[in-house]
Amino acid sequence: MNEKIDPRKLPTSELARLRKQVVKLRDKGFLFKDISEVTGVHTDTVGRWYRDLIHRNQLYKSDESLSIQ
Repeated sequence: MNEKIDPRKLPTSELARLRKQVVKLRDKGFLFKDISEVTGVHTDTVGRWYRDLIHRNQLYKSDESLSIQ
């Protein structure tokens, strides 16, 4: 089994890069397990990041629909 990195110890810029990579790979159809192997981040963390980012995007879109035009 590959050794996983601890994202809490990464600089903010590296963490942002990894999160973007997670979203791109997932959108291309990769499984969380495969993304975990590519990025070195634990599978649960990959899933949580993806879920949280998708949730934030949905909230952002719903906020936009409430704006007055």
